[in-house]
Amino acid sequence: MKTLKFIICALLVCVVCSSQAQVSQTISNAYTIEAEINQLFLDLETNATIEIRKTAASRVSIETTIKANVPNDKMLSFLIEQGRYTNETTTDKGKGTLKIANKKNKTTLMVKGKECTEEFVYIIYVPNQIQFVKNTNGDNIFGNNTAVSLHKE
Repeated sequence: MKTLKFIICALLVCVVCSSQAQVSQTISNAYTIEAEINQLFLDLETNATIEIRKTAASRVSIETTIKANVPNDKMLSFLIEQGRYTNETTTDKGKGTLKIANKKNKTTLMVKGKECTEEFVYIIYVPNQIQFVKNTNGDNIFGNNTAVSLHKE
């Protein structure tokens, strides 16, 4: 009987230790915008949920929540520190646009031979001077205070 209990406990420990938990962290970024900028162009993750909020501030602020099925918070923190989730910006004063894009050359995350999935939730605070927020399809998604998809399915 003791042997059976020991085997069950050992199997349970093996299952718990080998499984990957889904961990999440939120990071914040702020982007100063010039007076000439009145449009924001977003080219972010294709599987992202995005919420646009208007603010009286003079900067675009983005809160990004990343959920990944990696073994622990330390690994996700390491990926954040290494710049995996850093956005790149491009300003075109002539067109009045600020483009915020994620890095496109991300490698697939593999842990113990299994691919790790990542989910993204963006809350974007847009200043009053921004008249249009466009996605990669050119659709104006400004004014939608509900979650929107960046890309058409």
